[in-house]
Amino acid sequence: MVAAGSQHSLALTAQGQLLAWGEGLRGRLGLGTDETKHVPTPVKSMEGKRIVAMAAGNMCYALLLASTVQLLQCLGVPTLRVSPHLAH
Repeated sequence: MVAAGSQHSLALTAQGQLLAWGEGLRGRLGLGTDETKHVPTPVKSMEGKRIVAMAAGNMCYALLLASTVQLLQCLGVPTLRVSPHLAH
């Protein structure tokens, strides 16, 4: 699975590893730095989490985890959001 933002991209390997590359400004890659990466780089904070869907935007990306918790990485700040299905 691949998702492309305006200046960064994400890929999810068949083994479930999340990779990010592109412009790292303000931590948008979720790698813990502002460095630009020219090759796909593992997002270590997502290791062991089962990602079922993802999207990339201008300065953000969103992941849908199998636990029905959404993780939004925006400007280098991860934010967890509980799915409405869990709120009932």
